Amino acid sequence: MSLPQPPACHLLRTLVHDAYARKLDDGGSPPGDKQQLLDDAGRRQALLRRVRRTLAARRDELSTAASARRGIAEIVDGPRRPG
Repeated sequence: MSLPQPPACHLLRTLVHDAYARKLDDGGSPPGDKQQLLDDAGRRQALLRRVRRTLAARRDELSTAASARRGIAEIVDGPRRPG
């Protein structure tokens, strides 16, 4: 994919301004400080998906083994944020 030069330059300036990229003296633009935040957020989301799958499997196992009144109804992140 290639962008015309004016939009590409504007996009790069915006990324540098918002700290997602850095501008080097030689014209290079490596990832900036906020790039790490994006990487960390992606890893947290992947971990959360794995944990939810595991907990859902355990819920299913327990609800099969337990009586209907003692089964696990749902897995949620917290009382104010359902899964």
